Amino acid sequence: MIKKVLFKIEGMSCGNCVKKVEQGLSEYSPQVSLENQSVSVSYDSDEITLKDLKGQVEDLGYEVLEVTQE
Repeated sequence: MIKKVLFKIEGMSCGNCVKKVEQGLSEYSPQVSLENQSVSVSYDSDEITLKDLKGQVEDLGYEVLEVTQE
């Protein structure tokens, strides 16, 4: 099942950070906002869990502050 989630993250400070997140989550069609310090992704819950997806964001070097299902 395809779901959307919004991660409020801490640590993005420049365009290079945005690019890093976009590349790191490219298979999930990320929409990254530097201004809002957030990334929205679509994912197949049959293929990856929300916990694992959050872990991917954290593995990129950013702290996930809030998770909102859309």
